[in-house]
Amino acid sequence: MGTVISSWDKLSQQQSKFIKSLHSKKYRQQARVFLVEGTKSIATLLASDYTVQLVVGTASFMATHSPL
Repeated sequence: MGTVISSWDKLSQQQSKFIKSLHSKKYRQQARVFLVEGTKSIATLLASDYTVQLVVGTASFMATHSPL
């Protein structure tokens, strides 16, 4: 798995802009990545064969989902 960041505040400005850009289909296609939100969807993704580049969550989310 890739980088795990426990708070939006800890993201670099470049990472933050990249994540925000992924809300647009154009930028998702350019970067050949997709954005996953929600506990159940994230759990499904982590159980899949996809390569995860970045996981961002609140401290409480990360604490309750310790395998991340």
